[in-house]
Amino acid sequence: MEKDIMTTLEFKTVMEMVVLIIENSKNKEEALEKIKNLSILKENN
Repeated sequence: MEKDIMTTLEFKTVMEMVVLIIENSKNKEEALEKIKNLSILKENN
């Protein structure tokens, strides 16, 4: 089975999304909940 490898651009995009979530959250708990609910984390690998 082949594993997908993330490119630098893809990684940068994901990190930008995480930063936006953190900046737009009221507190750490809210930010963590939003990040945990990202659909990309719910997909089966």
